[in-house]
Amino acid sequence: MRPLPGAFLVNIGDILDVLTNGAYTSVEHRVIPDAGRGRTTVVFVEEGTVRGMVAPLPGLLTEQEPRYNSIELQEYVKGILKAIPEGIQFVGTLKI
Repeated sequence: MRPLPGAFLVNIGDILDVLTNGAYTSVEHRVIPDAGRGRTTVVFVEEGTVRGMVAPLPGLLTEQEPRYNSIELQEYVKGILKAIPEGIQFVGTLKI
C-alpha cells in the first residue's frame, strides 16, 4: 500500500509489537530512493520495557494470552544485533 502524497508515515518497530501483544504489528522498513523528489526521514528509537523486560504490557493481557515470550532488554538487543546481518526479523523468534 502506497502512502498518500504528503502523508506522515509511522513505521511501528518490533518492541512496540511485543508491548502491544501484536495489536500494532511491526514492519520491515524499505526505502526506494527517488533522485527527482525530496524526502525527509526522521528516525526515533525508544527502548520500551516492562520492568527491564521486553514483554507484552500486563494491562493488555486481561482477556488474552501473551503472544510473545518475555526477554531481558540486554538479551533483546544482543538478539537484534545478531539477527540483522543474518537477514532475519528477531521479533519472530519471540512468538509463542
